Amino acid sequence: MEQFDHCTNSLKEVNYMSSLFDWFGSGSLSNSSTQTKLNKLEKEIEVIKASISSKVDKIQGKGLSTNDFTNEYRDKIDNLTINNTESINDIEVDASLTKDGCAADAKVTGEKLEEIKKDLTQSESSILKSVKEYINSLNLTSEETPTIVTPIGDNTDYVTPQMFGAVGNGWTDDTEAIQKAIDSNLAVYFPRGEYVINNSLIIDNKKFWNLYAQDATIIYKGSDYAFRILNVMQSNIKIGYIIAENGGGIEFYSDSRESWNQYVVLDFNCIGAKTDCIHVETANEGWSNENQVYGGRFLSGNNGVNIISRGINTLNGWKFYNCGIEGVDNGFLFDATEKEDAAICNMVIANCRYGESFKTILKTVGLVVDCLWVASTRILPNFINVSKQTTRFEIIAPIGEWWRLGYNLAWHRGCIIDGKLMAEKIQYEEVK
Repeated sequence: MEQFDHCTNSLKEVNYMSSLFDWFGSGSLSNSSTQTKLNKLEKEIEVIKASISSKVDKIQGKGLSTNDFTNEYRDKIDNLTINNTESINDIEVDASLTKDGCAADAKVTGEKLEEIKKDLTQSESSILKSVKEYINSLNLTSEETPTIVTPIGDNTDYVTPQMFGAVGNGWTDDTEAIQKAIDSNLAVYFPRGEYVINNSLIIDNKKFWNLYAQDATIIYKGSDYAFRILNVMQSNIKIGYIIAENGGGIEFYSDSRESWNQYVVLDFNCIGAKTDCIHVETANEGWSNENQVYGGRFLSGNNGVNIISRGINTLNGWKFYNCGIEGVDNGFLFDATEKEDAAICNMVIANCRYGESFKTILKTVGLVVDCLWVASTRILPNFINVSKQTTRFEIIAPIGEWWRLGYNLAWHRGCIIDGKLMAEKIQYEEVK
């Protein structure tokens, strides 16, 4: 190998050796042993010359592989930009594949790059598909996970987090990719997967906007809220599961007249949190009203829903349907205590069942007025803890196990006035 490397440094030396052989082989020597050695030397020289003729010319400042790298292989990757060429076959390199506007950035081994780029005539979609298929076949750690970037065309109606590099494998941090998808202002669709986020996802300044993540699980590692929603109107947000072991699930926040949340429809499957599953808060001149929430179970946390009015505008008009109060301390907490003129009103809670583990299903603090709870299961007085300022809060619920009492309707209807549950009006209708 040393002889081979030495000869590759100067083709002139080989040509000189060849001319010497021509002279010696002209008949000047008759010794058979010498002739045999010269014949062997001739063959070695021809092999070396053939090897050198197939080698790529070395360019100053650029290295070559330790393996034989031929012109044939060089031609196959003329359109491939490689940031690290020290050992194309033996190590992972940062590669950028580009063809007709289709781009993919990834860490891929040199051998796989050759396979992916072996046919440069294939379409841009098939090139990208080849890269994605190989990446998905790898057993990667979070540090090794590559980024696949898909270009967004002018006619794109929606985007996915994967188009910005998200993986959804349950351990890679997808925060940045998901935030870029949200910030695109196009509808966002999450393919089925487990998406880890280390920081809150900000949904801000949206109107007539849609997020479809009903098949996704969001694993939030931070201590704030997985989603923070500000200044959003007439939009739909669908979320499958949120797991927030150190923080909260979803926050709606408004602290100025220009940042409000109105006519938002939130649909979720399950939320497990340490603090609040859903947190609604207004401050200063902020306001938030006429929003709807469809559940969904509250699996863990301090509160299923925590609504706090800290501003000068009344927080009102929220509606909650089919939310399951199962693993939280308090089902619904309405808090209007921080400012003297703060108030919460016109809240509707409908068909929200409760499990066996809770402290209260309804707790109010401060001025809470003109609200309605239509329950699917009975509500006992010890299930609620309300302030003295809570008034005109009506509760309609079935009483007892009415199907065993021989009735098809058995409801109690009560109203909280000045913090007290007033006399019930019970209506029965016998089964015929």
